[in-house]
Amino acid sequence: MSDNELNSLKGLSTSYEDQEQYNTVIFCSNIVKSTPFLIEREIKKNDDIYSWRPLIIRKGDIPKVWLSTLVKNQDGEDNFIDLVIESNSVHPEIIVENSVHGVRISLKASDETILELADHKPTSIEVIKLDLRPVSLNIFGDHTELKIVNNSFSRGSISNSRAFIGI
Repeated sequence: MSDNELNSLKGLSTSYEDQEQYNTVIFCSNIVKSTPFLIEREIKKNDDIYSWRPLIIRKGDIPKVWLSTLVKNQDGEDNFIDLVIESNSVHPEIIVENSVHGVRISLKASDETILELADHKPTSIEVIKLDLRPVSLNIFGDHTELKIVNNSFSRGSISNSRAFIGI
């Protein structure tokens, strides 16, 4: 990882760090309890370890979502960019629709759903639709299963872990 790549990773929003997490997130039919991150990628540089968390969900009157992606710049280096911060779009091609019942994030050009949250309760929320392929990750699913590349996860559970998925 180059210094430019590391700087772009360090530049991502971390405003989620002081936000309360849901006790339970139903992640495309999988029950995730007391686990702060749904997806995480650890990146090593020298003796340091950095984490990229492309999707983060936190509690709020309206659920709070952070979404970031990894793209290549003109020099072929990885560049991490925020798309959504605290359920607000920070990218012109991303639309965020918020309500007390959930959140929908979609692409402006095609109206393709990237994330849909529903069944918002004080201690839990459900990811009923997910498609991170348009934002560079081969992770997608619906209320019945989660697919990561060629693997499927359905009706599983995890608790007291750092992340549900390590990529």
